[in-house]
Formats: sequence, C-alpha cells, structure tokens
Amino acid sequence: MKNLQTLKSISVDTWIKTNPEGLVNLRELHIKSRFEKENEFTFDSIAKLKTLQILRVEFPSCTIHSLQPLSNCENLVELTLSVALEKLPEEMPAYLPNLEYLELTNCKLNDDPMPTLEKLPNLTVLYFAEESYCFRKLVCSKGGFRRLEILVILGKYFEELQVAEGAMPELRSFLGTYLIIPERLKKLPLPAEWEYGDAYQHEI
Repeated sequence: MKNLQTLKSISVDTWIKTNPEGLVNLRELHIKSRFEKENEFTFDSIAKLKTLQILRVEFPSCTIHSLQPLSNCENLVELTLSVALEKLPEEMPAYLPNLEYLELTNCKLNDDPMPTLEKLPNLTVLYFAEESYCFRKLVCSKGGFRRLEILVILGKYFEELQVAEGAMPELRSFLGTYLIIPERLKKLPLPAEWEYGDAYQHEI
C-alpha cells in the first residue's frame, strides 16, 4: 500500500488495525464511524502520515482531547472534524500553520473559538456547521483572520458575530443564518455553492 494516495470512508475499527507507517504516500484520508466506543480513537496514528494533505474525521461519539499529534502532519492544508472537542487548544496555530480549510461539525465547543482560529496564518476558508458550539457570540479582533476569504456559519444557536475594524481584510464571501452581523458582511456575496439557492440568508 506504499503507493496509496487516497483512502475514503474507512471505519474507525478498521483504521485502528491499520499500520499507518506503511502509508508513506497517503495524501487524503476520510475516517467515518458512528458506532465505535469513544475511547478507541486518537490522532496519534494520524501523526505518522507525513504526506497527508486532507483529513476528514466523522466520529460524533468521540471526544478528542488533543490536536497536538497533527503538528507532525506538516503538509496538512484541509481539515474537517465531526468530533467532540469542547475547547480548541491555544496552540492550534502553531500545530497547524499551513491549514487553509477548516470545517467544524458536532464539536460542541464551550468557548468562542475565534481568538484561536483568527491566528491561523494561512486559513482561507472557515465553515461552522450545526452543533459545533454551545455559546451565543463570536468575536473577531483587529488584525485577525488576515487571509480568510470565505466564512460560513450555519445554525440557529449563534446570535451575533462581532468583527472589529481591520479583521478579515480579505473576506469576499459570507453566509450566516439567524445571526446579527456587521453591515460590511451584509454586502458580501454568498459562497458559490449557495449562490443560486434560497434556503439561507445572511440574516434572519
């Protein structure tokens, strides 16, 4: 399997039995499960995938306690997590300095993640999906998200997005639902995948 570059829809149970050290050319990995026990998966095995560029983990019943092992994946540019995180580590920008795309679903975050996420130096796309949070307000500070181009915030539990002057200077597309937002964001077009749909609005 040394030549394998893409591995999709592998179950957690199967992944745990796999020797990742043999996957020396793996660039894209999707792990998906809804049934395994929550203590059976960590990112320790992912840390051995030195060539990994895209990682998607869908394991809603699992609680992840550390993202630190991902710091070994220096080529990782796209990360999708559907796991319980509760809190993002402050060191995340140091762990994932090359990350360009981040999608969070079912993460059940207890605190505003923006003070951490806005420091990711190369992040261009940020996507919050349903049940990724347990709080009401997102706050972006001056100078934050300096390269962010696309921001999507879905769900009815957020109440407000505050964006300081000088934050998100490169933002060109925005989608938010049930959300109070700054006037500047209301003028932005929707991301391309929602451009012709009428299911969502910037503010409801």
